[in-house]
Amino acid sequence: INSAGVGYFGMHEDIDFEKIERIIDLNLKAPILLSKLFLKALKKNRGYIFNISSISAIKPAIFGAAYGASKAGLRHFGKSLFSEARKSGLKVININPDITKTPFFENLNFSYTDDSESYIEPLEIAKIVEDILNLREGTVITDITVEPQKFKILKKSCKNPQ
Repeated sequence: INSAGVGYFGMHEDIDFEKIERIIDLNLKAPILLSKLFLKALKKNRGYIFNISSISAIKPAIFGAAYGASKAGLRHFGKSLFSEARKSGLKVININPDITKTPFFENLNFSYTDDSESYIEPLEIAKIVEDILNLREGTVITDITVEPQKFKILKKSCKNPQ
């Protein structure tokens, strides 16, 4: 499961080169290289690769251009890898959650609200993974988007500003 991620948000011209490199390295480069490292064994065992991407892979990421590009790249990688390796039995699944109640937002200037209908719980993503693992052999969900019922974002002051 490729689920590590980092994001820095703001006007693209205001984000340091080092932060952009970190976004690309962790969100895109690491999953591509890790997948390559384990690909032969995963194909042999008809395994799974889960890419936990982001809603930003699908929708424009305002104030998160590099983040959105990294997640869109991860999603495209997953779709391409599945097409390339599907005959081996390898399953590649992209999960694109919207705002999820995790520590990801601790040092950002926005977060989820207290309204339980405005965020995704991490256990809900885990349940989706479990449900996919329990599908009949030969059936693959390759791409799934998970959104809360309500769209609400809490704006806050940033602990570690850009």
